[in-house]
Amino acid sequence: MEALRQYVFSIVAASMISGVVMGFLQGGTVKELLKLICGLFLAFMIISPLHQLDLSDFAIPGETEKQTGQDIAAEGKELAEEAIADIIKAETEAYILDKAAQLNVELEVEVTVSMDDPPLPMAVSLSGSISPYARRRLEAILTDEIGIPKENQAWTG
Repeated sequence: MEALRQYVFSIVAASMISGVVMGFLQGGTVKELLKLICGLFLAFMIISPLHQLDLSDFAIPGETEKQTGQDIAAEGKELAEEAIADIIKAETEAYILDKAAQLNVELEVEVTVSMDDPPLPMAVSLSGSISPYARRRLEAILTDEIGIPKENQAWTG
């Protein structure tokens, strides 16, 4: 703020000096020449602070900033994929528990989701007491409806 005050003060002072000098002359060629000199002096006073500007503040982002932006974008994409995988995992577990409840079976379910694009349920661990009929029905649901092959279905209990 002090620099701005000093800048304005120097322009006002230069204008006043030019005005006083111009006021003493009557006219003619000397006054025209002095008017040109005073105009150049004022222009110099206005433009002179420009040499102090740091033009690097206005530079186009370089490779470092570009790489940082790409890293942040990649991290955001990874976080979004993880969030989608978590949602798919929770929804699949809820679906399996709902189907088990329809068969009057209480199970603990843990679904493993692949991190492919798109993320899909790839394996499931089920534990709990279950009748052979209910197990066959749930195996069929897991295989046919959800797409988890029998070899990726781990049953305990």
